[in-house]
Amino acid sequence: MILNVTRTISQLISAIAFALDIDEGQKLYHAWRVSIFGAELAKMMLAEERKDVFYACLLHDIGGIGFSDHIIHYLLKEEIPKDPAVLAHSLTGAEIVIHNN
Repeated sequence: MILNVTRTISQLISAIAFALDIDEGQKLYHAWRVSIFGAELAKMMLAEERKDVFYACLLHDIGGIGFSDHIIHYLLKEEIPKDPAVLAHSLTGAEIVIHNN
Protein backbone atom coordinates (compact mmCIF):
# COMPACT_ATOMS: atom_id res chain seq x y z
CA MET A 1 0.00 0.00 0.00
CA ILE A 2 1.33 3.41 -1.01
CA LEU A 3 0.67 6.17 1.49
CA ASN A 4 -0.18 9.58 0.08
CA VAL A 5 1.16 11.80 2.87
CA THR A 6 -0.47 15.01 1.62
CA ARG A 7 -3.87 13.35 1.38
CA THR A 8 -3.47 11.70 4.80
CA ILE A 9 -2.53 15.00 6.47
CA SER A 10 -5.44 16.73 4.74
CA GLN A 11 -7.86 14.05 5.98
CA LEU A 12 -6.42 14.23 9.51
CA ILE A 13 -6.80 18.01 9.68
CA SER A 14 -10.34 17.72 8.30
CA ALA A 15 -11.21 15.11 10.94
CA ILE A 16 -9.85 17.27 13.76
CA ALA A 17 -11.79 20.28 12.46
CA PHE A 18 -14.94 18.17 12.20
CA ALA A 19 -14.56 17.00 15.82
CA LEU A 20 -13.98 20.56 17.05
CA ASP A 21 -16.96 21.84 15.10
CA ILE A 22 -19.68 19.67 16.63
CA ASP A 23 -21.58 20.92 19.63
CA GLU A 24 -24.49 19.17 21.28
CA GLY A 25 -24.50 16.68 18.40
CA GLN A 26 -24.98 19.39 15.80
CA LYS A 27 -22.52 20.22 13.03
CA LEU A 28 -21.88 23.97 13.16
CA TYR A 29 -19.76 24.40 9.99
CA HIS A 30 -17.98 27.28 11.70
CA ALA A 31 -14.46 26.06 10.89
CA TRP A 32 -15.35 25.45 7.24
CA ARG A 33 -16.87 28.92 6.86
CA VAL A 34 -13.80 30.50 8.46
CA SER A 35 -11.55 28.43 6.18
CA ILE A 36 -13.36 29.37 2.98
CA PHE A 37 -13.35 33.04 3.97
CA GLY A 38 -9.67 32.88 4.93
CA ALA A 39 -8.70 31.14 1.68
CA GLU A 40 -10.57 33.74 -0.38
CA LEU A 41 -8.82 36.53 1.54
CA ALA A 42 -5.48 34.79 1.02
CA LYS A 43 -6.20 34.50 -2.71
CA MET A 44 -6.19 38.31 -2.85
CA MET A 45 -3.31 38.93 -0.46
CA LEU A 46 -1.11 35.82 -0.15
CA ALA A 47 -1.96 33.64 -3.12
CA GLU A 48 1.02 31.33 -2.60
CA GLU A 49 -0.06 30.73 1.03
CA ARG A 50 -3.73 30.05 0.26
CA LYS A 51 -3.62 26.32 1.03
CA ASP A 52 -1.77 26.85 4.33
CA VAL A 53 -4.24 29.58 5.34
CA PHE A 54 -7.15 27.25 4.58
CA TYR A 55 -5.79 24.50 6.84
CA ALA A 56 -4.78 26.96 9.56
CA CYS A 57 -8.34 28.30 9.57
CA LEU A 58 -9.70 24.77 9.84
CA LEU A 59 -7.65 24.30 13.00
CA HIS A 60 -8.16 27.72 14.57
CA ASP A 61 -10.73 26.41 17.08
CA ILE A 62 -8.25 23.92 18.51
CA GLY A 63 -7.53 26.71 21.02
CA GLY A 64 -11.11 26.42 22.26
CA ILE A 65 -10.93 22.82 23.40
CA GLY A 66 -12.43 22.52 26.85
CA PHE A 67 -14.67 25.59 26.71
CA SER A 68 -18.19 24.97 27.93
CA ASP A 69 -19.67 26.66 24.84
CA HIS A 70 -18.49 26.72 21.25
CA ILE A 71 -17.54 30.26 20.16
CA ILE A 72 -20.48 30.27 17.73
CA HIS A 73 -22.92 30.28 20.67
CA TYR A 74 -21.73 33.73 21.69
CA LEU A 75 -22.29 35.02 18.16
CA LEU A 76 -25.78 33.53 17.94
CA LYS A 77 -26.75 35.10 21.29
CA GLU A 78 -25.10 38.39 20.25
CA GLU A 79 -23.16 38.18 23.48
CA ILE A 80 -19.55 39.21 24.02
CA PRO A 81 -17.62 36.53 25.94
CA LYS A 82 -16.24 37.77 29.25
CA ASP A 83 -13.45 35.19 29.44
CA PRO A 84 -10.33 36.52 27.65
CA ALA A 85 -9.37 32.93 26.79
CA VAL A 86 -12.50 32.59 24.66
CA LEU A 87 -11.64 35.76 22.75
CA ALA A 88 -8.08 34.53 22.22
CA HIS A 89 -9.05 31.00 21.12
CA SER A 90 -7.71 31.46 17.59
CA LEU A 91 -4.35 32.79 18.88
CA THR A 92 -4.12 29.87 21.29
CA GLY A 93 -4.94 27.51 18.42
CA ALA A 94 -2.18 29.07 16.30
CA GLU A 95 0.32 28.59 19.12
CA ILE A 96 -0.66 24.95 19.50
CA VAL A 97 -0.27 24.27 15.77
CA ILE A 98 2.97 26.22 15.34
CA HIS A 99 4.73 24.82 18.41
CA ASN A 100 3.80 21.25 17.53
CA ASN A 101 4.74 21.56 13.87
